[in-house]
Amino acid sequence: MFRGGNLNNSKYQKCKCLVPCVAKYLNMMYTDGTYDFREIRKVTSGVQSDYFRKEIERVLDICETEPGKECDGGFNIVNCAIQHSHIASRSLRLMFEALDEHYAQSHITDAPSDGEANDD
Repeated sequence: MFRGGNLNNSKYQKCKCLVPCVAKYLNMMYTDGTYDFREIRKVTSGVQSDYFRKEIERVLDICETEPGKECDGGFNIVNCAIQHSHIASRSLRLMFEALDEHYAQSHITDAPSDGEANDD
């Protein structure tokens, strides 16, 4: 998704909604769809590594002013983190590469023959 694609393309809209899904589950979002950075900071303060915790705090200081609510707001926050943190950028790139590999592997299988169940 972040590999030179047009991030405004509508096909990416569902991908943008991963962040608010997690934020809602962890009570890090207000009912109006804005992000509760006080709660985000409280949760991330539990990161054990001083190095990573300080990097998260630094990036939150920069990115908590990103505009938007719900999916677009979450996407803007992640995109900001990628732009301002080599750690965030590398971590997300590795995650997306793993997901791409998983997706490619899961779609290589042959189509089921007659009589075989298709769980899709």
